Amino acid sequence: MRGWAPLAVVVATWPLAAADLVRWGREANKVTLRLSIGAAEMEWISASTFRLIQCRSVPCAGRTRSAEAVDFTIDDHGPNLEITTKYLTVRIRKTGVLLEIHSRTGKLLLRDTGEGEREAQDSERFFGLGARAAESLDLRGAIVESGGGPLISSQGYGLYYSTPPRPVFDLCRTAPARVRVRAEPPGPIEYYFYYGPSPKEILEEHLEVTGTIAAPKPGHLELLAAGDLPPYAIPVQASSADGWERLAEILRRLAHGSLSGALVPAFDLAAWDDAPAAVRARASQPAAILPIVYRSRLGATPDSWFAERRKWTPYLMTYLQEARDRGLPVIHPLPLQYPADAEAARYADEFLVGDEILVAPIYSASDRRSVYLPMGQWTRLDTNLRYTGRRVVEITAPPERLPMFAKNGTIVPIAGAAADAPMELHYFPMLAAEFFLYEPDRGSSTQFHAAPAGDFMRLEIESKQTRLYEWVVHHLDPVAAVEIAGRPSEAAGETGQLAPGRWHYDRASRNLRIRIEAAADSDIIINITFKESEP
Repeated sequence: MRGWAPLAVVVATWPLAAADLVRWGREANKVTLRLSIGAAEMEWISASTFRLIQCRSVPCAGRTRSAEAVDFTIDDHGPNLEITTKYLTVRIRKTGVLLEIHSRTGKLLLRDTGEGEREAQDSERFFGLGARAAESLDLRGAIVESGGGPLISSQGYGLYYSTPPRPVFDLCRTAPARVRVRAEPPGPIEYYFYYGPSPKEILEEHLEVTGTIAAPKPGHLELLAAGDLPPYAIPVQASSADGWERLAEILRRLAHGSLSGALVPAFDLAAWDDAPAAVRARASQPAAILPIVYRSRLGATPDSWFAERRKWTPYLMTYLQEARDRGLPVIHPLPLQYPADAEAARYADEFLVGDEILVAPIYSASDRRSVYLPMGQWTRLDTNLRYTGRRVVEITAPPERLPMFAKNGTIVPIAGAAADAPMELHYFPMLAAEFFLYEPDRGSSTQFHAAPAGDFMRLEIESKQTRLYEWVVHHLDPVAAVEIAGRPSEAAGETGQLAPGRWHYDRASRNLRIRIEAAADSDIIINITFKESEP
């Protein structure tokens, strides 16, 4: 939900702070500011995004970014100029041209303090500004040269500098509660302000400024040669020569880069050809579920890797299309998915792929690691063990297995290893869930829905393709009956006896499997009833 609050941005190279506002004007979505020294122009891209540019005189050079009219008011209150949209109020103090921004709920987002500084709130955290190897995702307390992408604040805003291209951010390092931005040499400034307030919403607004990526294709999810990388793929490189540290660095760079708007990272399998066998095995596991994987030189890749990769291809295709449509990265670092969880910023070596799967690679010679699980209930996919979130758990995994966890209230589609095998739809109750599986051949999505419904549980498939499916519903009480499309379904004595229209409940795992054959453009509803509890 959006709100109301003042914004303040002051940059050391920004001459507004040494000037006074002489007069102002309005033209469509632009507010022109004539100053005692030079001029500036604020252009509203939307009710939550604006561009501010420094220039010698108005109108400022540069193309108009906004195509549709943005509704805003301007009030001249004597010492202050106040610009209000549906989501923001920007106050400009005429003396010194200091800015302050609030959300509509009155939350202070930014406030200039003069002398090239602005305030930082006590609990404010900072993310983004490019891929880096820092162990903490929170940049507060660091001096950072921007490597691209916006700075994202936990206060609910983002800043993206288009000029200069690589400004330096002093994020409360020199002064504990102050942020400074500078460039060498000093020069003109142009930046975009985004009000989310969530990080995902900030990145969606960033897409409106930077433009969408090229259309992804299923062939992009195969193991590619370096020359075949799609134009949107961003190779992730590590500087460390040591195999284990190189893998750890890659994981951290993936997380920092994604928080900076790097939508689709590319992972080079050839980077591990010279590493010990144990490192190669560990590196190949996250590569199976990362969006783009390539080889920069010829080399052998185990068949088992391709089999694991094929299982995740439909899932990854869905999130590649989301990256194009919404500007959200395929890799979701914990602060992106759980922005209110301050603890999550400490873990740059684990992340979600999409919204459903938390991936915790092991990057040491040990088969053990600690994993932070955010709020909720989490099920480890390979063991079916369930964990309570908001805590750190110790796990082990052999080299050929990647620890992955699915959150309660999600549906995870996993393709069959063979062409004639069913697509498994793993549902983790008891919260309601849905998943829209992008079908590139149709240009639309198959929809899966699941939820408790009183004494029943209801599952639904709206399939765009003719396909064999198998629901796998985890952690259920004993099942009494399954009704498919309004008709009773027959139970199978064991999993190997499953056929379309039959189901099997395994008491040991407490998992229910239901196999369905769906025609294209069909809608199949399943109702599940449970046995009464024994006295």
